[in-house]
Amino acid sequence: MSIGIYKIANPKGKIYIGQSIQIEIRWDKYKYIFRKKTKLYLSFQKYGFENHQFEIIEECSIEQLNEREIFWKKYYLEQVRGNWKQVLFHELYDTGGGPKSELTKQKLSMKSKGKNKPEGF
Repeated sequence: MSIGIYKIANPKGKIYIGQSIQIEIRWDKYKYIFRKKTKLYLSFQKYGFENHQFEIIEECSIEQLNEREIFWKKYYLEQVRGNWKQVLFHELYDTGGGPKSELTKQKLSMKSKGKNKPEGF
């Protein structure tokens, strides 16, 4: 399995950039998830999943995923002169995926329990 950054392009050339620790499995999962109302999923509905091109653009370590995803998103935004309507991602910084530090995991756990900070902070 590949760890790294991938690109999905729709027939109009709009690009989605994502990261995964199991890229090939992630691509397969896209085939079955059509309930989200994101730009990528709306593109799948409009043009059909099979009409999108998938490509691994960089393999990297788990620790580099967030940094490299941001790099590639910035790269493709520069290609379209910063026009967010020409890309299929919503933001530069992925708030939902990627590896999390132990401190971040503790903070998320405390937040879900109604506490503000882990003990000792």
